[in-house]
Amino acid sequence: MSIALWPGSCIASLSTPLCVNASSTQTSDKRFWLTHQYPKCISSRTVLFTSVPKEYLNKGRIYNFFNGSAKNIWIPGDTKELDRIIKERDKVAMKPKKAEVKWVKLCNKERIKYEKKTGAKVEKAATATSDPESENLVAGWIPDDQRPTHRTGSLGLIGKKVDTIKWGRKELKVLIPKAQSSRENTRNTLLFSSNSPPNMMLSLLFKPPLTTAPFKRLVDSPA
Repeated sequence: MSIALWPGSCIASLSTPLCVNASSTQTSDKRFWLTHQYPKCISSRTVLFTSVPKEYLNKGRIYNFFNGSAKNIWIPGDTKELDRIIKERDKVAMKPKKAEVKWVKLCNKERIKYEKKTGAKVEKAATATSDPESENLVAGWIPDDQRPTHRTGSLGLIGKKVDTIKWGRKELKVLIPKAQSSRENTRNTLLFSSNSPPNMMLSLLFKPPLTTAPFKRLVDSPA
């Protein structure tokens, strides 16, 4: 055999098994499409439309367009306000979390010093009714003026000086319900801003078909 034919022979010997494997995989997929398990898969009945005009983003109109075969319809809206609230909530939540870790470390450090100095083992077991949020498990080891604090102004350099843990819990009592309310409002209402694109995305979950007949044409067609 000529040396010039060796590269072609090598490529042919490598590509032939790949083609056979790909053809076998397609055949297996087509067989699975005809099974009774395939229509039960949510992935087989979910379709993502990536370019839908705004005038069609109405659940009733979409339901009628598909002759009632749609089971669930998901229409995304503008979530900028929800994203802003969630971002603010998470930012606020990190402050008391870090402050509590710092405070517990300081209290534990003082407890260890006390035990070494007095030689007495301090035991403060939590009862079944003890509330970790009450701060009773670590309170008393350091004075209140040494609790973690921060300033509410820009960059934490200016503004009112507050107790970080108490401030964070107070802020979260406002932000958590606010985030939940914004999430429900976004879920139940279509919110589009002037900056929204003319065509939006849409996800549909169709009802299970009563038969696999719609798939037979696809399976019987040549690969």
